Amino acid sequence: MPIHENGFLSKDMIGWIQKHRTEHRDYFLLCVDLNRFFHKMLYAPPVEIDNQDRQQLLVASLSLRALSTFQAVILISLPIPQKHRSQKPGR
Repeated sequence: MPIHENGFLSKDMIGWIQKHRTEHRDYFLLCVDLNRFFHKMLYAPPVEIDNQDRQQLLVASLSLRALSTFQAVILISLPIPQKHRSQKPGR
């Protein structure tokens, strides 16, 4: 599965991911810390959002979207465990 055919899902990405997670370990640890911080904010005593205030609704919605996108970026940067590399769907 060459990267030019399968992008981030390519097996060629495994080595690249491992290399960069090692080289930039401190940044990835920072990402883990940031994720924890935002989750604490998310589940802290609830902030009351006025559902008639478009600005509050927009900020609340975009905050959740930003957190899920942030997590997705971290997930696609994780190396695929060896036991899952050659499995085909449904097996």
